[in-house]
Amino acid sequence: MWSSRTGVERRQHRRGALPVAAVLFRKQKAIGRFDVCDLSAGGVMLTGRREVAPDEPVRVLLPLPGREPLVIEGRVVRTSRGPNQTNTLAIRFLSTVGTRATIQDALDAPPGRCAPPEASAVLVVMDEGHSRDHLVDRIARVGRRALAAPTPLDAVRLLEDLRANIDAVVVDMRVGDLDGVDLMTYLEEEHPGVRRVLLRGELRPSAVGLMQASTFVHAFVADPSDEDALRAALVP
Repeated sequence: MWSSRTGVERRQHRRGALPVAAVLFRKQKAIGRFDVCDLSAGGVMLTGRREVAPDEPVRVLLPLPGREPLVIEGRVVRTSRGPNQTNTLAIRFLSTVGTRATIQDALDAPPGRCAPPEASAVLVVMDEGHSRDHLVDRIARVGRRALAAPTPLDAVRLLEDLRANIDAVVVDMRVGDLDGVDLMTYLEEEHPGVRRVLLRGELRPSAVGLMQASTFVHAFVADPSDEDALRAALVP
């Protein structure tokens, strides 16, 4: 557990490193990916290039080999600056209910024990359920396996799950209160090999041209019901 006064973990949990990258969220917006260099059921030590303020509340999306990623509420208790602009963060998990045994099992598991990935998939990120289901059905009609996420957090959880094997993401211009472009920016920075398709919606043509020039969107789809346009947008 962690001492709230000192921000130092009392070594009551087994600790270890995992060859995975965690994703930190501030509210619903992804801050970035960080390497997991020291993990226990009570907290985690991360390294990365993004800066996070001490005492800041965060949400940690933690991929685990062969398991569904965990999402854990936490708080940054210590930060330090290393060489090559690398930041080290110590994060205390605010609740370990339902996650402690899973983390301990992952630390105890022999290396390489991981379920094989499924066939590659397209991830649909839309908050409106009927439209999301309709687009998933259309993607299946063009011969692709589709997964769905109603929020950016759910989307990143699937992206960080190696078993999902996602090679393309279709994002609505608006996902709840957030801009779909924010998720596209995250994909460009953290998952550059994933194809990025944006549903145009009410986006002005001038803005479309600007984003096409920036290259962080690979394709636009104006009408998700147009299967030919959807098929073309998903082809690299």
